[in-house]
Amino acid sequence: MNAGKYWDKLKPFYRNKSFKSTAVILFVLSVVLIAALYIMEQMKADRPKEHDLFPDRSVFNPGSSGTMALWEYFEMLGMKPDKITEPLVDFYARTEFYTNQENWFVRQDKKAETGVILCVEPSVIFSRDDVALFEHIAEGGFTVMIFTGDSMKIGRFIAPEGENPDTHDADLIDAVKFNKVFTNTSKIVKDTMGLFKDIKSLALPDMRRFSMWSMKWEPLVIDSQGTSALSRKIGKGHIVLMSDSGFLSNLKLREGDNGAFIYRLVAHFAGDGAVYFDEYHHGIQGQMTIFYFLAKPEFRHLIVQAALFLLIYFFAAGVRFGRYRYTNIARAERIYYYSEGMAGILGHRRFADRLLTLARENLTRLAVLLPNRYPKVLVDKALERSQTGDGDALHKLKELMRTMNEQERSIK
Repeated sequence: MNAGKYWDKLKPFYRNKSFKSTAVILFVLSVVLIAALYIMEQMKADRPKEHDLFPDRSVFNPGSSGTMALWEYFEMLGMKPDKITEPLVDFYARTEFYTNQENWFVRQDKKAETGVILCVEPSVIFSRDDVALFEHIAEGGFTVMIFTGDSMKIGRFIAPEGENPDTHDADLIDAVKFNKVFTNTSKIVKDTMGLFKDIKSLALPDMRRFSMWSMKWEPLVIDSQGTSALSRKIGKGHIVLMSDSGFLSNLKLREGDNGAFIYRLVAHFAGDGAVYFDEYHHGIQGQMTIFYFLAKPEFRHLIVQAALFLLIYFFAAGVRFGRYRYTNIARAERIYYYSEGMAGILGHRRFADRLLTLARENLTRLAVLLPNRYPKVLVDKALERSQTGDGDALHKLKELMRTMNEQERSIK
């Protein structure tokens, strides 16, 4: 089929009045929407950033309490940040030291290489199973860092061995205690790793320091206000607890030497490994979004096939019938519906003779079925002109349709 014939088939579709009007409306609405968004962004540009009402340390949060800036900061420094948006047991199942056990029933397309896991102010209280999994992950070489000043969230980490399974979350407050300090700035006075010698000041807005913990934990960072970080070695890795999470927020990361402090702390334990942000314990689950299905080959192929089928179907319907917009009266008139539908291919001259005959027969029937709408006198006049008028069959057919359209408008 050559290009000319193909273009002729498209003419009834794109020249239809309803299609043109719809396209114009969509274009105008798009321009208005883009203009409104641009104006809103320009108005926001001069306003100071508002503080989040409720802290949300997710990397998806660009607000004052989010950690999107921390994510971008690590990327700029050459690290390889990634997100955990799956249950912890699924993440554990794709760690390198687990998949290397050659379990034939475990096949992971994306392995999790050893590195650092950052849990910045999780929105849940870690369960006993969570603690056990974090400890297993640390044994394999990971360093798990948890930043929070809430004793209930990290109580199970510091709780003594042989904890009563029936212990309630509220009772875990006694496992770890914090001191409330009265300033958010401090200087590091004891650095067991020797990483922060030139760190001049920290801005820790949560203003909490550890005051009581289990003997299995060792002080990692002590500043002028007290112990701000604890560490425990487990197998090949570590678990690190820090009493502040606000210093990692978008608002506070740039204050003092907060950025240099967290970079050196994470880089020391990560080495050449990856850095993972635990978003699952913020309530974010990748499996529950449409992007999860799009990422799976088996679902992606089905979606692409369905989209192509719908595209071909509606495109063919548009070419065949011209997308005519019918009135309420026309929907109940089967002969009228058929006649108007056939009008979508009037541009094809080779069908003109047969269409002219068909249109004359249908018009005759309409005069009998709907005499009030199509008076017999006017119908006979239109039929006579289409029979004896000048021009070829296509011209006569168009004249016949024009006459009947004028008749409909005069009745309305």
